[in-house]
Amino acid sequence: MSWRCRSLVLALVAALGSISAPRPAAAQNATGIRAGQTVQGELTSADTKLTDGSYADYYTFDGRAGEQVRVTMRSRGFDTYLVLGRLSGGRFSSLQSDDDGGGGTDSQVTYTLPDDGTFAIRANTLAPAKTGSYTLGLESLGLAAGSGGGNGNTAMSGGQTIQGELTTDDTKLDDGSYADYYTYQGHAGEQIRATMRSRVFDTYLVIGRLDGKRFSALQSNDDGGGGTDSQITYTLPGDGTYAFRANTLSAGKTGSYTLTIEPVSSAPAGTGARANTATTVSDAAPILAGQTIQGELSSTDVRLDDNSYADYFAFDGRAGQRVRVTLRSRAFDSYLVFGRLVGTRFSSLQSNDDGGGGNDSQITYTLPDDGTYAIRVNTLAARQTGAYTVGLELLGAGSSANDAPGSSVSGTSISRGQVLRGALDGSDFTLSDGSYAEDFVYHGRSGERITVTLRSSAFDAYLKFGQMNGQSFHELAADDDSAGGTDSQLSFTLPSTGDYVIRANTLFKDKTGSFTVSVEP
Repeated sequence: MSWRCRSLVLALVAALGSISAPRPAAAQNATGIRAGQTVQGELTSADTKLTDGSYADYYTFDGRAGEQVRVTMRSRGFDTYLVLGRLSGGRFSSLQSDDDGGGGTDSQVTYTLPDDGTFAIRANTLAPAKTGSYTLGLESLGLAAGSGGGNGNTAMSGGQTIQGELTTDDTKLDDGSYADYYTYQGHAGEQIRATMRSRVFDTYLVIGRLDGKRFSALQSNDDGGGGTDSQITYTLPGDGTYAFRANTLSAGKTGSYTLTIEPVSSAPAGTGARANTATTVSDAAPILAGQTIQGELSSTDVRLDDNSYADYFAFDGRAGQRVRVTLRSRAFDSYLVFGRLVGTRFSSLQSNDDGGGGNDSQITYTLPDDGTYAIRVNTLAARQTGAYTVGLELLGAGSSANDAPGSSVSGTSISRGQVLRGALDGSDFTLSDGSYAEDFVYHGRSGERITVTLRSSAFDAYLKFGQMNGQSFHELAADDDSAGGTDSQLSFTLPSTGDYVIRANTLFKDKTGSFTVSVEP
């Protein structure tokens, strides 16, 4: 279940050219970098040496509250590690980090700046003592719409497809690409899906807000629509006007495209948003925790507004329970939606396309209250049919036994900067899904941000992070494939000082083998 990371091609701004950056000797000697700039750097043994034995360069830039920036680090000489943060008195504080989000062993961080001020970038390596050359690029995604010629903003409604064309007369962004803007009047809780397709260029689609001529990005996508097409599924946080930016991945590209906006699920009753349900939702089949059901989508099933077919399943849940739903099919590209059933009305809470690996879907969700919940089995494309399996797992049950190994805070102690080796086998404790697990205990401080990584060549890793509440494990975060391949990684800011549990686990039951687990600042 990997999230597909986009491989970003950064174009140099022609007026700037390629700029060689001096190497900062320490954090307080950071080098300035501007939005739209790509610098050439090199890590050597003369650079700042971190506690894990790796070398680092630092860069700073001034940003504005609400501005979304994207930082990309690439190297052919080493596996990059990128951190965005703050510098205060020579002290670096991390806000967000990434290893392989730029594709391969390159790194990429996209972040919305919380306030005005100076921010810092740490160019680093994943392994200690690695050196070599690299490039570092900074982009601003919160740009002014209509400030370069442009074609104005075209209003769109749900279910509409527009034929558009990018030309040299359109808005030109800082990365040298052209963009068109479209507006959509939405309602709080409404979930929409926007798809941009072109046979001429690699598309890039962004949803955001327009404040006058200023565009602030909320979510972006490159290839989520298949091939080089883009697709975004987004639940609107409030009533108001939203904007879509139809863009290209590379600079200077032009040509025709189509943009489609579809309602996936409606807003709460009374908002006037278009519904995407059917009365036959009341015929949802029951599903129990631990159960996997074989099903089939056909042309006789519920037909949604996007002309795809859907089956519904329902179960009763309790507040605090954490569930995982997995949809798999060899016949179609699956699309999974988790929500509520109120009478015959389906209301979406979360959706997923490829979180189950390949074309399969997976959602992990903590239930907010007692009640009846629903699963919608769907396809990404219209009019697709075929067999599938849908499974429901219970990962935890609030204050009851939540896969606890039978003791309070116990396990092998692990410290920041440490890498430990372990092995899962039949002697380890077994979780409710039949998988083996080992616990590691990390003593952390309030406000501390750490990155935990679980790697194995023997099994598909699954990483859990949480705290013990008596005999019960309370999960705070979990991850499957964020470290690349089948390895797991999560970054977490500790809410309080105390002992935290890192649970090394497998995605599938009965899997065994060796692994490494590490904690990094």
